Amino acid sequence: MQDYINGNKKPQFEPFFPEIAGGNSQYQAGKNKVHFGQVVTALLKKSALPPTELPELTSKQWWSEVFIPGQMLPFTALFADNLPLDETQLLLYKLQNLFHEKQGNYPAPEDLEFNNPAWLPYASRQWFIFSLEGGSFLAADAPKTDFFRKTLPCHLRDRYFLLFLIALHQRFTLMMLSSKVALNWLANGDMQDNSQREQVFEEIRNQLLVFTARGYFTQVMQREHHHRCYRQWHQVFQIQELYQEVNDEVRDMYEYTLMQQTRRLETTIQVIGVAVGIGGIIASSIANYIQQPLSLNPTWKIDTIHPAVLILLLSVAAGVAAGVLTWLGTGGWNWILNRIKQRDKK
Repeated sequence: MQDYINGNKKPQFEPFFPEIAGGNSQYQAGKNKVHFGQVVTALLKKSALPPTELPELTSKQWWSEVFIPGQMLPFTALFADNLPLDETQLLLYKLQNLFHEKQGNYPAPEDLEFNNPAWLPYASRQWFIFSLEGGSFLAADAPKTDFFRKTLPCHLRDRYFLLFLIALHQRFTLMMLSSKVALNWLANGDMQDNSQREQVFEEIRNQLLVFTARGYFTQVMQREHHHRCYRQWHQVFQIQELYQEVNDEVRDMYEYTLMQQTRRLETTIQVIGVAVGIGGIIASSIANYIQQPLSLNPTWKIDTIHPAVLILLLSVAAGVAAGVLTWLGTGGWNWILNRIKQRDKK
């Protein structure tokens, strides 16, 4: 921040630290070292998605890191005039590896070749530079025309930066889903854990389907340069490989949950079948020794029902009750509780 003293237009500089991050009192006239990361952290702590209320500044971290903690992903555009030809390759190499001035002064000859797959030519002595840690654009002695000096910088700031953000969104979403599968994949014999795991797996599968429909695109812009840049980001971030990997994980996970559900259903049906079968055998055996004829016009009173029919009905009821208890004991009860919790959340 600068002011003018006594109308002399002499700039006077003083530190400025956003109030949302603690204000100038935290800075204390340069006594404390304040880093840009502190500003970002303070902004995140004061941010929340609706309808969640904005948390206090001292609130705990509600977000999860998707990249190296404390390191940002830069996207830069550099227009350099009067750049010697022999220094162009070295500058490209430094931009690719995000080196500062004193780093990367001794690259291998192979790293300075213009056919480097990480350097995508745009025009004469102009390149896009791609890496897992960020992106850059270098224009060496760009023509002094309105397009290269005004229009192109605007495109880099808006359109090409948007392509970078879309590719990052796809990469980190797929990494998040893969991490969720890995964290919830371990299985044990606890029925409650198995039921919760199946619920989590169902949510992950739904998230992947939503991402496929709304976030995974082969083409997002019609212009050739934009499309080439987008495809290059896909290749550098290995989006297609990540998507296939997560898709296979989610498919195997979903097949596993179906197998568990089918196994529980088979157990329930077997219990019911055994109970009904035993009752039928007993009823047929008793019928051979009971001389009471079977009435074709039953009154459905307990004392008038044929003993064999009564035993058969009791065996069916016992079989159904045993089947229900078996289903509840093999995860059905947890399924009911989870459904009630989901309804209450809505």
